[in-house]
Amino acid sequence: MYDGKVNLDEEGNLINDEYYQIIFWRELPMLGNYGADSEIMVWISGEDTGQNAEYQNIEGFEYVQRELWGNDGRSAKYEDRHTFLSDFGFGDKEPLYQFYDRFDNLQMEIYLDEESLKGCGIRYKYYYTNEMEKVVFMHGFTFDTVFEQKWVEPDIFSVKAYDGGDGADSVSEYEEFFEYTEDGKLDYFKSQGMIDWLGDEEDVKEPSDILKINFVYRDDGTLCCKEYVHNSNIFGTTCTSIESFYDEKERLIYEDCYITHGSYEYYYIYKDDGKKPAYCLGVDDNLGYFMPTMMQF
Repeated sequence: MYDGKVNLDEEGNLINDEYYQIIFWRELPMLGNYGADSEIMVWISGEDTGQNAEYQNIEGFEYVQRELWGNDGRSAKYEDRHTFLSDFGFGDKEPLYQFYDRFDNLQMEIYLDEESLKGCGIRYKYYYTNEMEKVVFMHGFTFDTVFEQKWVEPDIFSVKAYDGGDGADSVSEYEEFFEYTEDGKLDYFKSQGMIDWLGDEEDVKEPSDILKINFVYRDDGTLCCKEYVHNSNIFGTTCTSIESFYDEKERLIYEDCYITHGSYEYYYIYKDDGKKPAYCLGVDDNLGYFMPTMMQF
């Protein structure tokens, strides 16, 4: 819950309205006919469903995951949070990491045995019933591998696409537009061009947006959020939109990326005040199950 001060103009309007729109209104919980559900849907990674299993013994969901996306594992359900954590050896352990959303709801918690490098976690989702009662749904996951990765310090003010390109080679009449804040920081970027190959020349009369990147700052001038959108005709549908969030030190802490079958989230875990995270958890929100990739830098 936000309990700080806000700056208003002479007419009583928020001066830094874009920032407060994120804090107060972005991704409000959905309202509907929801019932409380303590049962946890769990994706158990690495269990052989499997490459050596008989096809007739693989259930449809696991088969699709393996064949389409290479997610080896199995789906399961647990009656409650404690039973799930206890079954994997973390019933009485403290979490390695917890992430809270903008409404102070616990969104993600991760447990890790740093000797065996095996762990599990729970992704929490919140809704409100039509009677305005808050309900939570829990989605569990396990991982039996932590991948070693080299950390590359990201350029938080980059105006390149997520794959490092700019799309200029795919269009004609390429143009870039920049807007800056009063104190000279990059506020908004857009690139445009004519995508002639989408149709006949007479059908393509207006330039198309290639990239749009919006930068949202806190009142103290630090970057809070970077909102990224690209043209899927040029870069594909993966990561068509990315919301990147930063802490007060402008370190990347969380990303929410669009993918065709759901969304992909990244949680960056820091153990000190440095700029390099110790771990990063990527989770694929895949048809109601969260499928993890745990990385160590």
